[in-house]
Amino acid sequence: MCFSAIARDHPEVWVGSLDTLRALVQSNDENKRLMASIPAVVDASNRPKSALISAVDAFCSAASSAVRAAAYQLVLEVILSEGSIPSAGFLKALCSQTAPHSTTTGSTSSATSMGEAFQGLADLIKVKLVGWPDVSDGAAVFYCSSLISTVLLERDNARSELTRSSSKSDSLLSKVVRALSRAQREGGPAEVRIGLLKLLCIWMYGSTEAIAALLSSAMHLPLIVELIVHESTRRGDSAEVHVKGLAVLLLAICLESEEDNGAIPKNTLIDIIRNRIGIAVFTAKLDELRATDAFGAALLDNVQNETSPAILLEHEMGLDHNRSRRALSSSRGDLGHDRWYDKTFTSLFNDIYGKVYRHVVELVSLPSNKESSSHEFRPR
Repeated sequence: MCFSAIARDHPEVWVGSLDTLRALVQSNDENKRLMASIPAVVDASNRPKSALISAVDAFCSAASSAVRAAAYQLVLEVILSEGSIPSAGFLKALCSQTAPHSTTTGSTSSATSMGEAFQGLADLIKVKLVGWPDVSDGAAVFYCSSLISTVLLERDNARSELTRSSSKSDSLLSKVVRALSRAQREGGPAEVRIGLLKLLCIWMYGSTEAIAALLSSAMHLPLIVELIVHESTRRGDSAEVHVKGLAVLLLAICLESEEDNGAIPKNTLIDIIRNRIGIAVFTAKLDELRATDAFGAALLDNVQNETSPAILLEHEMGLDHNRSRRALSSSRGDLGHDRWYDKTFTSLFNDIYGKVYRHVVELVSLPSNKESSSHEFRPR
């Protein structure tokens, strides 16, 4: 019923079915295995797709933002174990390198193990994450980045493990940066640019190994600086304040690493901030992001209430006309809302924000080396 034609034609039925399925798999490993093994639909090539892969398809492509939100919550529930901690098996799958063909359907054998199911899920998530605009829209990228971010935030050593698995020339990290660059260059949806930048911030946070990998490419640091200093020519670009603020946050995380990352010395980063960006601009972009409604809602921990499938469904069906729905009134895009942060991310942001302001005096007082702040950055 959950993925039937009837459900697809009636968002309220689909959301209710997805919510019921999420309740059934919660803390129930056998039902999670059934999600991965039971055929739910048949694709265009007449191959069966598991319910788990069908749920990913739903949050990546459903016409209803409420259905997308419900499908995302279902997939998130499947990867959780030990209460609210993402499964170690899913992290292992994210870090594995597998053949592209596994990203399409997912096994539907009755003997499907959760390891096999997680591998198919992880492969599909990684393709969709960097697939805008060819195979993904804004919401698909945002939800895929959120799923990976949850793993990085909650699993010990996840940042290092994912970085090591991405150490090859065509790494996931490089793909994420290239996807971000394309989205910024081509005016991609806010969800794409914000989702990918958030993922990079979370990935780098507290991980010297990840920061070294990011800055080891001569292409990455110039892109981050360009995101900060470039003024958009698109009128009404609602994402700009978030893109600039998150790019500053990403650079600040690199700066706050406890040791030189081995690619670009910390003094070089300081000179870039002073001479290419400007200290006043650098700190102002953080303040501007903190002043947004999206950040404020996350700080108050109101995001879940404002963006639940039920609330999004009410808005889609025109049942919320007597209520204030500022999160739903503008800049909705494919996601259906503009609440891009949560309480956990605001804690990360404020930790770096406090450290940056403590170091403003240091940024001002250190002698400048203007040669290191030139447009061309040369990693060691």
